[in-house]
Amino acid sequence: MKGEWCYFKSHFNKTQCDDIVEAILRRPAREGATGINNDGVGYRKSQIRFVNAGDPELGWVFPELWSL
Repeated sequence: MKGEWCYFKSHFNKTQCDDIVEAILRRPAREGATGINNDGVGYRKSQIRFVNAGDPELGWVFPELWSL
């Protein structure tokens, strides 16, 4: 992988992208914050959802990204 915050325009196909988005949207959203202890609540105006490596549904995404 070239970096943690890279953008690749065409690695995943449309079906894979749709599956990823659908799976993430089923997860609960929370307010975005900044800082280690979320002490920056109020600076971000967004809802966020996390996916961690080893996730039973989306764990396959991580090896794909690291192989790039």
